[in-house]
Amino acid sequence: MSINITLYNNKSDNIVVSKNIVSIKSISGTFFEPCDVQNAKIIAKYDTAIFKANYFYISDFSRYYYVTNVTILDGRQVEITGHCDVLMSFDIKKITGVVARQENNWNMYYNDSTVRQYAYTRTQIKKFPTKLPTSNQYIMTVAGGN
Repeated sequence: MSINITLYNNKSDNIVVSKNIVSIKSISGTFFEPCDVQNAKIIAKYDTAIFKANYFYISDFSRYYYVTNVTILDGRQVEITGHCDVLMSFDIKKITGVVARQENNWNMYYNDSTVRQYAYTRTQIKKFPTKLPTSNQYIMTVAGGN
C-alpha cells in the first residue's frame, strides 16, 4: 500500500499548538511492518530531503508526526520512524472545556486537594512618614485588594 508523505521542517517548540512548519518535499512510501497510528514506520526511497526534515504529515491518517529516527536500510531505501503530534493533528483550538487545574493561576474557589491553602494571620507594622497630632484621632487601615 503506497502512502503520500509530506516532509516539513518544524521551527516551533513541541508544546506549541499551531506549529511554524515549512514544506520541504512530498514523497511516497510504504508501511514498515505492522505499525500503529501513534508510532508510524515508513519505508521510502532514499532522498537527501528526508535528512532535512524533522516533521512529516501522512494524508491517509490525517496526522502530523515528529521524526524520531531515520535509518538507512540499503543504498536505495530509508526507514522513517515518527511519533504522532496530537496538538497539530487534532485542531484543539476548536474544543471547549473546563480547565480544572492550571500551572500558574489557581482558582481558590475550586475545591482542589492538590493545592495547599493556609489561613495564617499576617501582622505588618509600618511607621508613618510624619508624626501624628497629639489630639485623639483614629486611623483605619484596610487590607486586601490588588
